[in-house]
Amino acid sequence: MNSVDLRFLSSFDENKKFYKADLKKLGLSPDLLGVNGWLRKNGFSYPDYDKQTKNGGKPTNPFRYTSKEGLIAYCNKYYSDYNSSAIHVDQFGNELFLKDLLLVRHQGGHSEVYFHWIATKCTHSMLTTFMRSSFSDLAKKYAHTSIEVDFTSHHFRHTLNTLLDEGGLSDLLQTEWFGRSNPRDTKAYQHTSREKRALMLREDIKNGQVGGKLAEQVNVLPVNVQDAILKARVNAVHDVGTGICVHNFAQTPCERHLQCSADCNDYVWAKDDKGRIEEQKRQYALTALARETAEQRLDTRKPKKSSDWLAHNDKKLKTLSKQLTDNGVVDFDPKKYLEGLNNG
Repeated sequence: MNSVDLRFLSSFDENKKFYKADLKKLGLSPDLLGVNGWLRKNGFSYPDYDKQTKNGGKPTNPFRYTSKEGLIAYCNKYYSDYNSSAIHVDQFGNELFLKDLLLVRHQGGHSEVYFHWIATKCTHSMLTTFMRSSFSDLAKKYAHTSIEVDFTSHHFRHTLNTLLDEGGLSDLLQTEWFGRSNPRDTKAYQHTSREKRALMLREDIKNGQVGGKLAEQVNVLPVNVQDAILKARVNAVHDVGTGICVHNFAQTPCERHLQCSADCNDYVWAKDDKGRIEEQKRQYALTALARETAEQRLDTRKPKKSSDWLAHNDKKLKTLSKQLTDNGVVDFDPKKYLEGLNNG
């Protein structure tokens, strides 16, 4: 919508007369109808010769009013294309607007007046100032001793990371969104409990949003049995780059030595997780290259070792192929991909 937010005027008739008291109720300055007011100077202020005082008499100077058209014109006075333009374009080309931000505020005008028909973003300095000057007093007044107010705006990074993590955003996308270079740094900002991670994954598996052997086994079971199986199998959640491992390392070590995509029963993945596509492509391309090397060595003096390695890579390619398909990637050419990496 390339205009101001006029919903606060939608309930009024086109012929409605707005006097000073009406402007005040709408959060507008009554002075707009005054001699030096914007509405008066721009021809949107009209005299009402019939309107009487509370005592039933006629005032010395007639009351003045404006129309809905005048208020719309005044609101649009402060509009800029910036207010409805995309403020960020993500890696997939999606445009993000002010409405997509977590925190927005009314645009400020002169003399501490705020235009509640125009939204703008909160800056870091504004948030910091609010927390230093106002937040403690508000907490004391409304929360008493039930809230800890000794924190800074930097703590919101921890909050946002945890919320994004619990909402299912991959570590790779979180790392990119926060401008970090290493996904391990992102982990330090996540505080989702192990139990909650497990509960979230169990629900996703039941809802058919997860791929992998475990998900395939659970989805064919009766609904009343699924919860019991998932509770027994999913007690830990580990991010392993291309997907998720649910192996409980507190009970037994990894039997596949972290070769998760090699047909492992404890390896699952979100079916629509675009943030992992590049890593899945890279792993598939490297595995295809390893398989080709193993095939070339079948005629050497150690054919058994080569055939075992061939079978191992076939398992990985099968799993990675399923993941790429679930992410909408078809006809992937690993050779062209590796050539592109070398040329880049």
